[in-house]
Amino acid sequence: EKVKNPVPDTVVSRFIHDISSFERWTVVGYDAQTIMEALKIQKKFSLHFWDALLAATMKQNHLDTIYTEDSHFKKISWISVVNPFLE
Repeated sequence: EKVKNPVPDTVVSRFIHDISSFERWTVVGYDAQTIMEALKIQKKFSLHFWDALLAATMKQNHLDTIYTEDSHFKKISWISVVNPFLE
């Protein structure tokens, strides 16, 4: 569904610029081992592949908190879910 009042491109560009220039920002990646773990997580927790890949990447990088409104991550014991729209 199309958003009725989308954020203007200039605001999005500024936001991305500000986040990417944050000194403590660390980008983590994934590899073949992460993908194999994601397939296991996908099957075990009945997740979409991309969510399972995110969970596997978090596990591999010792990250335990995700900010999302997607409650299905609560099925995964090593992930703490924070809904930013309820906080």
